[in-house]
Amino acid sequence: MEKPFANDSLSRRYINGASNTWADVYIVCCSSRPSGILSHRRRVCYPAHGWKHDRAVQSQFTSRARRQVDCLIHRFHKPTPMYDQTLVLNFYVLNGQIIADENDFSGPFSRTPNIARGPSRYVAQVQISSVLENSVRTAAKDM
Repeated sequence: MEKPFANDSLSRRYINGASNTWADVYIVCCSSRPSGILSHRRRVCYPAHGWKHDRAVQSQFTSRARRQVDCLIHRFHKPTPMYDQTLVLNFYVLNGQIIADENDFSGPFSRTPNIARGPSRYVAQVQISSVLENSVRTAAKDM
């Protein structure tokens, strides 16, 4: 049996009734073994479920609190006959710092277990996905 990689997670769909748009928000936090998140990043999980990775671009969005947040926006599609596409806005919170890329915590620090259960040693992944880029950006700004 595979050990769980996450200490907590949230998965919700938010719908804007006025514009008839939606975005899925997925947040996972890991403090017991921060590198556990690495096996569940977008370029692993989405292809494992039939999605083809088209590209990733570095980007930013501005939160309602006027904070600039670096992120990556990934584009995926499913090939025919079940053609579909999705965008995933992704960033991490590593020990209180927002980062766009998992390479910033893929070193030896995150590979060892957090035996002392230090509350300041954690990584959270934030993914916001939808079919429209405006939907993911609006959700990111509002969240």
